Amino acid sequence: MLSILHQQVIKLVTSFYVLKYRKILIALSGGQDSLCLVKILKDLQPYYNFSIYGVHFNHHWRRDSNQNMALLLQLLIYWNVESYIYQFPRVLLNELESRQWRYKVLYFLLIKKHYQTIMTAHTATDQVEVFFLNLLRGSSPESLTSLVFQNQLFLNIFINRPLLFCNRKDISWFCRKFFLPVWSDFTNFNYITKRNRIREEMIPYMMNFFNLKIERHTIHLMDHLYYDEEYLRYISLYFYYKFRHKNIAGIDRVLLSMLHHSVQLRVLKLLLKKNLNISINKRILNILCDRNTAETCVTLNNCKSRYFCQILLYVNKQWIYFLYNYSIA
Repeated sequence: MLSILHQQVIKLVTSFYVLKYRKILIALSGGQDSLCLVKILKDLQPYYNFSIYGVHFNHHWRRDSNQNMALLLQLLIYWNVESYIYQFPRVLLNELESRQWRYKVLYFLLIKKHYQTIMTAHTATDQVEVFFLNLLRGSSPESLTSLVFQNQLFLNIFINRPLLFCNRKDISWFCRKFFLPVWSDFTNFNYITKRNRIREEMIPYMMNFFNLKIERHTIHLMDHLYYDEEYLRYISLYFYYKFRHKNIAGIDRVLLSMLHHSVQLRVLKLLLKKNLNISINKRILNILCDRNTAETCVTLNNCKSRYFCQILLYVNKQWIYFLYNYSIA
């Protein structure tokens, strides 16, 4: 008999046509969230024609990480899930370095094994925690809504999060109901990590003294922000292709100045992202958007082409486009 979580996952993944994929790769941490996701997909296999595979990354951040990996591997063997276990030869000291390593491994797996989609076990509780973490960092509205059901990871490869509809309490109930062997991660109680302090102190404090339904209301706020960001993204794409130069990598500055400042910034970010795959700071973006900026050249720091020449942004009365400075080669 399928539980309410099974039924909600079916409803969610069907609406996004996820089950059309025949090979699904699941990123497993070994915690209760990932065990819940594997259990649900295994139970849905008799009803849908797809195969699931698992990948686990051992960062060696905990003393018991090898034991946790061994338990997860035994469970995957019991469930008959083909899996890949990756251990980094040295301890990864920061989250950025470990994320880059994981993405490189995932890219290798996707190309080598021809997987069509990746699933992670993020929940609504993770959404709220990431929202407050990015908010306190002063991130953009786009970053505040980055943890959504579906994101494009690589070309024609999407990452899906089918458990975003439920919170950590729902996952805990599911694991107890089906007697899943959950491994407790003691590093979640290390308050040196900001996200742990948000989870264990900040959110409970706000629930106790400000709003008991803070998680639900935050998710509603994120939904509104997401739809607003989607609209601005589509508008920016339209004007980017409308105002770009037909022959060179450039944008019409006169037409761009007629747009709202928020759309101008997004169009310029698209210009840099699509041509150089970089992002620049807000100060330079404001210089490019300023109508009073005279003819000038803006140096893009730490950005060189494959020919080892400095790349500049040239601004005149009509256009903003790229230049190459070969004198520093």
